[in-house]
Amino acid sequence: MLRKNNEQGFAAIVIALTLITVLVLMTVGFAQLARHEQRNALNKQLSTQAYYAAESGINDATADIAAGNITAANTNCSPNYAGTYTPNNKVLNTTLDVSYTCVSVDLTPSTIEYKELGDSSSKTVTFSSASGAPIDKLTISWSSNNGNSSPPPTQQGFLSQDDWTANKYPAVIEANLTPLNVVSRPALVAASFTTYGYPVSTTGTQATYGPSTGANEGLVNNAGCVAATKICTLIIGSLTSNGNATYLLHLTDHYDLSHIFVTAVDAAGGPIKFKGAQAVIDSTGKSRDVLKRLQVRLPLDKSNVLSNYAIEAQNVCKRLTTYPITPTTSTDVFHAAGVGETSPAPAGDPCNLD
Repeated sequence: MLRKNNEQGFAAIVIALTLITVLVLMTVGFAQLARHEQRNALNKQLSTQAYYAAESGINDATADIAAGNITAANTNCSPNYAGTYTPNNKVLNTTLDVSYTCVSVDLTPSTIEYKELGDSSSKTVTFSSASGAPIDKLTISWSSNNGNSSPPPTQQGFLSQDDWTANKYPAVIEANLTPLNVVSRPALVAASFTTYGYPVSTTGTQATYGPSTGANEGLVNNAGCVAATKICTLIIGSLTSNGNATYLLHLTDHYDLSHIFVTAVDAAGGPIKFKGAQAVIDSTGKSRDVLKRLQVRLPLDKSNVLSNYAIEAQNVCKRLTTYPITPTTSTDVFHAAGVGETSPAPAGDPCNLD
């Protein structure tokens, strides 16, 4: 007998359609995954090309600074200085569409920064006020690159390296500051100032600048550390007596790897921009639709860069040239062995090379 509502085989059709749908979705998914992996591989390649394009911009700007072609700040990527290249849209490879699209140069940044200053290592920099307003306060701030953020509540003395590391204390920063607007070597020695920033969890104390023979010389000052920011701060004040001096700052890190940054203000509390210390070069590289941005700090005066412990030594000979006064003869020497300054060096002294 013929049945009008025969639904035999309908379930098989539903199952077949479901399987086809699943297979289509799986095919589409695998295709998208393959395209995603292909795009990731391409992005890595383009990112590398953009990175090296940004480096090319930095290298070109560095060469122009060394050649004296960049004498004014260029902070908006406009070609407002006479250089050997055009800061905007320099094409490095036409076929691959690789270029650097922007290079900005700041010759008078508001901070001096060192990303990694290790235990017992040091940095030396010279600077002056870009505006001509005398510096009143110099602020030295630092944070631990190792995550050490628990300073002692009060000064505990200079512990051993093992004890300091075990307690996870931030670094102690030694700051040697010398104004270079003096006219004689004795005045240069007398104007030098040393202080130590000791991290504490209480309020910090300001180091008051004074001559090397004064009561403020060589003191260990509390550097207050803020728990929220994990930043410790040492302030050196009363610098206006030096006028618009050029300063030499020698920073030595003790105990811990640190990120250090230096700022300054004038007597009215206005921020000071540093001249002659560092140039900030900001470069953006492009490869097709991928961008990579890099920023570096370039020392502007490499003649004053001292190696670690260039002035500190035991029984070794040190021949030093001081700025702005130079020795009158080649036998004007500085004896680290405590013999004193004589000309020529006495027999048996390490500086007597005869």
